[in-house]
Amino acid sequence: MLKYCLQICLVTFIGLSSTGYSDTASIQQGETDVEVFVSQQLATERWDLVMFWATDCPPCKKDFQKLADLIHAHPDLSFTLIGIVIDGEQHPQLAENIIQQNNLDYAHVLTNYQAANEFHQQVTDQDLLGTPSYILYDQSNVMVAQNPSVIDIDALLMFIED
Repeated sequence: MLKYCLQICLVTFIGLSSTGYSDTASIQQGETDVEVFVSQQLATERWDLVMFWATDCPPCKKDFQKLADLIHAHPDLSFTLIGIVIDGEQHPQLAENIIQQNNLDYAHVLTNYQAANEFHQQVTDQDLLGTPSYILYDQSNVMVAQNPSVIDIDALLMFIED
């Protein structure tokens, strides 16, 4: 019980480094408003990529590696990641294990499909079709792109480096 309370009460919305990673992952679970969570993660003067993923999604796990490679290959990018685990409420321990095993050292919210879809609809005017899916915010916190499929690193770099 204490571990659960600490996870709920002491999880902070971490300030992510310019490389997109921090020293540890931040995991928010419980009654969390996805819109509030994401808005608290967004920061001006950097790009933010929101990744919708699920614990049973093999393409998501491949994208974790692609994004890690991108961040490590371009340490000068002012870029962060924000994770939305659409089945995190149903599988919190599995989600936490995946986050730890894949070194996903950025903020995540463990939620459900309905809440994730409501947020996605609000931002994009479209349903969340599956995972992985992405929303990209520019340095002014304006949504500039969405991608309902695996990440295309070259396309992402075109937005960020332009």
